[in-house]
Amino acid sequence: STKFDKLRPELLVEVVRRCSARGNDDGNMLLVSALSLLSSMASKTPDKVLQSLMSVFTFMGAGLLPRADDRYSFHSIQETIKCVVPPLLKASGKRNQLGNILDVFCTALPHVPVHRQGAVFESLIIRCDPEKALWLTLVQLSVKHVKNYKGEEEDESLLDPSVYTELMSLLVKRFPVQTVLHAAVEILSFLRETGFNSSDELALKTNTKLTPQRVLQLNFYLVSFLNRLFGSMDFLHTQLAQITDVEQESIVQIYRILLEKSFSYTEAVQPRSGEKIFRALASKVNGIIEKILGLLPCVEFAQCITGKLFYIVHSTLI
Repeated sequence: STKFDKLRPELLVEVVRRCSARGNDDGNMLLVSALSLLSSMASKTPDKVLQSLMSVFTFMGAGLLPRADDRYSFHSIQETIKCVVPPLLKASGKRNQLGNILDVFCTALPHVPVHRQGAVFESLIIRCDPEKALWLTLVQLSVKHVKNYKGEEEDESLLDPSVYTELMSLLVKRFPVQTVLHAAVEILSFLRETGFNSSDELALKTNTKLTPQRVLQLNFYLVSFLNRLFGSMDFLHTQLAQITDVEQESIVQIYRILLEKSFSYTEAVQPRSGEKIFRALASKVNGIIEKILGLLPCVEFAQCITGKLFYIVHSTLI
């Protein structure tokens, strides 16, 4: 690793920048060499590469990606994700390395042309493992969205589209139903565990320290996003329509877990239901519960309702 210690990633970034501007065959060859060297560095000196990753993909967004006809350049970007991200994930002694990597890409998103955003992030999430990365990507994009929100209240204007939310809507269409449902479970678990105030756990996962008001806005946006997702035509009539009978069995089990997480979140909201924002949160999460119940087969629906009624009666008696 000694020879890599002497290399400066920012100089390779400068090579990427200049090759992007040239756009000829010689530039493309040098570009590939620079990206290959960055990939090698990722396994040897991950800290240095991660620190420079933002500028690498910012310049890719500004220089490479807009050239939609230059498939060779776009292929280089995909190859860089494939070669650089796995070694970075394996970096030892790093807390939340996945969150650090995703934060770099989410922060650089405004620099990436719209027509390439879905492909870049899909490739990134696949390399990071969709079960672990999709939900956290959705959370981090939501954090960027609420931080850029200019309003002071947690009202419907918070749901107005942005570059971050448009990508969220696109990403959930690119993964199997099971992965999307698992992401929803993880999001509700995350919101339940981190609570409604600023916390170290929330800051660790999102790489961002949010004010209590921003935390409430994050809750409101994510719960609203899930509520819209489960009622959307794409989810109901495209994604769900493609599942097999065998997959249906496992999906029903995820529905059950999702309902449990939704009820748990409702319990956390209930004590503060006198406040406007918590009434809004309760309304949104109740919308999620209604939509998931509507997706259950009749037998499972009856079992869920019976179980919930038993829980309510038991809790009342206690």
